[in-house]
Amino acid sequence: PAVVIPHPPTAPSPQPTSVQQPRGGLNAGHGEHIWLIIQ
Repeated sequence: PAVVIPHPPTAPSPQPTSVQQPRGGLNAGHGEHIWLIIQ
C-alpha cells in the first residue's frame, strides 16, 4: 500500500525543477519538452 506509491504530483521526478522555470509556469510539467520540439 505505502510502497506502491507513484511519483507525487507536487514534485515531478522525471522533470527537473530547473527546466520548469524558464518556460511555462502552469504547463511546465509536460509542456517543457513540447516547446523544445516546436523550436
